Amino acid sequence: MHSEEQSGICVVGPSVSRSRHRPGASGCVELRSRLTTASEYPTLNVMKTDIPSAVPPPPPVSGAGAGGVVLSAALILKEAAAKTAEQLQEDLTRVLRVAQPNRRLSELAADGSPKIPSLVAVFLLSQVGKAVGRPRLVNLSRVRREDMRSLGGVARLVYQTLHPVSAGSLAS
Repeated sequence: MHSEEQSGICVVGPSVSRSRHRPGASGCVELRSRLTTASEYPTLNVMKTDIPSAVPPPPPVSGAGAGGVVLSAALILKEAAAKTAEQLQEDLTRVLRVAQPNRRLSELAADGSPKIPSLVAVFLLSQVGKAVGRPRLVNLSRVRREDMRSLGGVARLVYQTLHPVSAGSLAS
């Protein structure tokens, strides 16, 4: 590695650093001993653990955390295949209240059930899928948008998915 000392400037490899020492002093030697080269650029020999962090570590996940929601949803939605659309709507409302206790469900959709954002509908569908053992319960690209905008629409979608109409009943 190339190094020079000239009037307070220490040249180490391709980078130039100002030295606080007088020329001829051991400024370049001290600087060179603190620098390492992991690439073509000199870097300080500092480990990430040496840098204090002002951000506290995340709290441990307990029953009320994300894992608790999945567990509670699984308990609420067990035997979802044996329920009616109305019962599924009640269960989905309970799952949503567990996951987001502060969410208000006062605004009603066109079908008379509580209005929800489509992202919440996707969350509810994923919870039902996990509870029944089918992670991808529906193909979202084939779902009508209106079904994703209310709890009733999601409940009907789940019911239709879990109770498919047989080909024989379509002929009659």
